[in-house]
Amino acid sequence: MTEKNNIYIEDVVDVKELQTLQDNWAKATDLAFVTVDCNGTPITKQSNFTPFCKRLRELDAFREKCYYCDACGGRKARRIGKAYVYICHAGLIDFAIPIMIKGQYVGAFLAGQVTSTDFADLKKITTQSEDWKDNQELVELYNQVKEVSVEKIQAVAQIICDSYNYSVEREYANKVDAELREKDYKLMKEEKLRIEMEKSLRDIELKALHYQINPHFLFNVLNTIGRLAFFENAKMTEDVVYAFADMIGEAEKLSEEKMEILRAAALVHDIGIRVAEEKYGSCSGKLQEKEGPAIAEKMLDEVGYPVDAIRRICYLVGHHHTYTNIDGLDYRILVEADFLVNLFENESSRHAMRNADQKVFETETGKRILHEMFALNDGAEG
Repeated sequence: MTEKNNIYIEDVVDVKELQTLQDNWAKATDLAFVTVDCNGTPITKQSNFTPFCKRLRELDAFREKCYYCDACGGRKARRIGKAYVYICHAGLIDFAIPIMIKGQYVGAFLAGQVTSTDFADLKKITTQSEDWKDNQELVELYNQVKEVSVEKIQAVAQIICDSYNYSVEREYANKVDAELREKDYKLMKEEKLRIEMEKSLRDIELKALHYQINPHFLFNVLNTIGRLAFFENAKMTEDVVYAFADMIGEAEKLSEEKMEILRAAALVHDIGIRVAEEKYGSCSGKLQEKEGPAIAEKMLDEVGYPVDAIRRICYLVGHHHTYTNIDGLDYRILVEADFLVNLFENESSRHAMRNADQKVFETETGKRILHEMFALNDGAEG
């Protein structure tokens, strides 16, 4: 019968160290040793096996019987909870020591491969094999097996039982302790990352709040727009649109990937103005949308922007004066940032501002800036 375990001995102990311990016990006791898993399958190399048992396990007719004895011996030892001395199918004396971890049987230490004259009280672990006696080679090898008293075998079995299980339990405890330390370390790293992320979010929120309530900021923005409109005939205010777009994007928690696209689009959104004027004598919004994307695409490609990013940026450039079917937060924020500048440049009426508030602005941050810039909450009209 195959055992179903959720703890496996190979995962708990270092097999190389187990092999060394097993080899040392074999030298000290002059007995044969092997360690098997809960199903009787060896996980270590044979230590001090007798030539008889080595040869028996090499032959197809007897190998499975040997493995079956190993499995049965281990399970019997598990049931009684201590070392179990028994007679194997070939008539040799063996003993099994159960390996228990947290109350679960994970394997057994098997030792012995000796004969004795006083084993009348020992139980046979399975039906005895007699056909090996027809093999002259095996008979000769059997006759070379040393004789040991059952009393000595039982004493050795008890000593090794105490030693082996202590070693395994200690190694398991060390392994669990190491895993717990590793988990603690990972949790500490995760906690540190969480704290850093929360700090970054707080910084962004504080920055956004600062923008919202600092009158000097709005005063400086309005002055900047005014100077640009005066010196540049209202054609080069991209940096102010960029500032508004950046502010709104961070406050609205736009993803970093979308923020990069938004920032680039804010810088090049009016790039079609000059070409439109040269070709049509006008730089209306629709003509900007028509001429801008091709120029932006060429420039962005030359500086190495990813293709997908270029595609989205050019789409925004080609639609930044289109206020219907807005298909993304980056698009929405660019429109709002551009509108904030245009409303001031054009000295728009309060009616136009309120109309924009109702029909164009949707983000909480954009609306707040609009209301604070133009004092839309004071009830005045103009």
